[in-house]
Amino acid sequence: MVRYSISNTTSGRTLFRGMALVLFISLVSCIQGYAQTEKESLSHGANGIFEALSAQREGQGTIDITQPEDIKNQVGLVHQKQARHSEGERSGVHTQQGFRIQAYTGNLAKSKEEAYRRAKVVNAANPALGCYVTYKSPFWRLSVGDFRTREEAQKAMQDLKRAIPAIAPELYIVRDNIRVSN
Repeated sequence: MVRYSISNTTSGRTLFRGMALVLFISLVSCIQGYAQTEKESLSHGANGIFEALSAQREGQGTIDITQPEDIKNQVGLVHQKQARHSEGERSGVHTQQGFRIQAYTGNLAKSKEEAYRRAKVVNAANPALGCYVTYKSPFWRLSVGDFRTREEAQKAMQDLKRAIPAIAPELYIVRDNIRVSN
């Protein structure tokens, strides 16, 4: 019979730390290997995820997914914002830094309706200028035009002030991303 005794407490602590480190590395390796096999088995593409989740596996429960076919067909499609961006590239329009005329800013209950009402008024006065109603919490904003220089925006703002004197005090120029034809 062989007996081991550790006479020095420092070497005993070192041995214990070494065994704990080996045990920890072994556990991490096992968990990492399990996670990789599960991930690989579920990566079947957009619609394949439904089949992978619904598949019968020994020793595990079952998953029943009930949804309209339309939703199933939407999974994996390109995000709407990305689609608009690529659509803009095809149509010859891109964005760049420029200037717009801020025609309305409000955060009241009726601000959305007011922004759209003013957009109609501005469109009627000058249809060549684009109107952009945006919401960035908590404000509704109406921006007008796509101007590359501040001088262009200043001239258009003076024209708008003459055409619609009722909103003249609220008009000012802001820096913004503008849409420009190629």
